Amino acid sequence: MKKFRALFIETMTVTPHTETGLELAHLLSELEYEIIYCPLFASSIQQYWTSPIGGTHSEQTVIEDWLPYVVRRLPRQAKLEIFSCETPLIPNINTTKILSEYQFLNKPFGLLVFNFLKELTKDLFWFTSPQAQQYLVLASKLLQQSIKSYLIACALIDQHKPSHMVLFNGRTPSTQPIVWAATEKSIQLIIHERGPNKDKYELFDDIPGKLAVSREKILKFAMYRAATIALKNATEFFARLRNNQPLHWSSFTENQHKFTHEISQDYVYYRDKVVYFLSSDDEQGSILEETTSGPLGTQAETLVSVANVCTDLGLSLVVRFHPYQAQKISELNFYKDLCSTLKVNIIDPSSSINSLMLGIVARKALVFNSNIAWELMFIGKSVGLLGKSIGSGEDGVLELNSISEVAEFISGPEVPSVSNFPTKYGDFMMESGYNYKLFQATDRSSGYFPLSC
Repeated sequence: MKKFRALFIETMTVTPHTETGLELAHLLSELEYEIIYCPLFASSIQQYWTSPIGGTHSEQTVIEDWLPYVVRRLPRQAKLEIFSCETPLIPNINTTKILSEYQFLNKPFGLLVFNFLKELTKDLFWFTSPQAQQYLVLASKLLQQSIKSYLIACALIDQHKPSHMVLFNGRTPSTQPIVWAATEKSIQLIIHERGPNKDKYELFDDIPGKLAVSREKILKFAMYRAATIALKNATEFFARLRNNQPLHWSSFTENQHKFTHEISQDYVYYRDKVVYFLSSDDEQGSILEETTSGPLGTQAETLVSVANVCTDLGLSLVVRFHPYQAQKISELNFYKDLCSTLKVNIIDPSSSINSLMLGIVARKALVFNSNIAWELMFIGKSVGLLGKSIGSGEDGVLELNSISEVAEFISGPEVPSVSNFPTKYGDFMMESGYNYKLFQATDRSSGYFPLSC
């Protein structure tokens, strides 16, 4: 009789997340785990995140297409569990207030869906858009999906009494309720996500994206690393980012000027400017509210405060938009309008200006919570952090917690950064994660993930 039992609840019909779950099913099976696999996508739960309005997978298509694909790739001894439940009755979700305040069994399902729509619609202010009523229709479907995920997870836990539960992401309306169910029953979680390297996956025992969780993983990893090896790996990691190699999800060098230590005329203009690097609000807003605000308020409120400080000091402020904001028209227009009102210059997300070179030449670099901070600090540039980040509280990481601290930083002399956290971060990003053994790694977002054996 096997000692452990792992319950897999698979919500995804997207490469490579489905295959990561299958990979783990094989690995745990080899470790004498009993595998119970429930493809939630075949359990009368549609996938409503394929596109904001319409264009979703139909249940029939998913069952006819993905279910045979998954079944053929499960471990031989795995038990397939197709489980469903009645569609829960919910109130008429015709206002955002009803949505955001709705709870089921004292759990904030409504707020979960409300925040998720920020990412799904790529619109931070979806509730004020002309399509708001259409989004509320979608929200109702997501809400039902979310509650069904929770009810099915609870029923499967009661039936199989697993020692471990394995799932993807843990942040979406169909996965976070599974986390809630597992936590209530004190079941060990194994949550998988894409790794820091695009060809790897990462494992978590809590919802990924939490700053404390990410920081703890980095610091624990660093405890057992030789300084020379860590420095070598971090140097290679940041060098790859500068050379625009597909190593990391959010490199600022993509589609920008190739990095060079020679400063061209394109960058001379910024030598006496304070540069504020925006992060992408709604991507973080759907994960955890802790990343959307800092000591000076939200990112927008912080930007206003920084602009006022620069005006008082007679300094010019330039706002570097995050490249990903090019895809988020509502958010992009909001910040463009704000910058216009504040009378500060902007660098468009599609600009070829290299953000690393920009930060190097700037009088001072301010970062809300983007990873450009660690790239700059690794090469000795002093950076002022305005929002919460994975490096918060670490030695040498300069956090600006008040307007007076912002003023002192941007008006003071340049003091090279000596923090060792960027080295820890770069070493971790270079080495952590797991290589696929049964499946060939791929970065495709559609199509099948081929077996390598």
